[in-house]
Amino acid sequence: MKFQMFLFGCIGIATEIAFVALFDNIAAFQDKGFIDPRFVGHSYVWMFFLYIWIPLVYRYIYPKLQHINLLIRLLIYACLFIVIEFFAGLGLDIATGVCPWDYTGKTILSILGYTRLDYLPFWMLFGFFCEKICQKLAKHFSESFIYNSYKLIINEKYYYTKTHYFAFFGTRCAFYF
Repeated sequence: MKFQMFLFGCIGIATEIAFVALFDNIAAFQDKGFIDPRFVGHSYVWMFFLYIWIPLVYRYIYPKLQHINLLIRLLIYACLFIVIEFFAGLGLDIATGVCPWDYTGKTILSILGYTRLDYLPFWMLFGFFCEKICQKLAKHFSESFIYNSYKLIINEKYYYTKTHYFAFFGTRCAFYF
């Protein structure tokens, strides 16, 4: 799970940098008539700590949403991202005195400067992207069940990484820490 959290932190930051670079260039082209060939984007370190929660949240909400229409599911993901962005911006503003991504005055669809409703389609696309990655990772890192923060795997195979073994009704069990 630590690998998945780190992976989503990196994916989120990389996606955000590309998104900002693209939209900054679109805005520069509309305002000044040129595109910056450097394609410079940026993100905030704070965002890494938000993106790492995606696989954990996905693990709990996807089983409840998997039978819902894809478009509705993507709307739910986008709304979750917008709510999280709003409260993260508000929390950072309270804690540090400034929200790193201040949208105040940039659009009428800004909510108190902490999030933007016009980003809804992009959050939907990002939610779809995250869902597909989580599904691939779930197949790759399949687990039997979770008990608190320890993963108990009962199987006839040996697991050699970060595990402790003990006999349990004739099978081998492994606790991952």
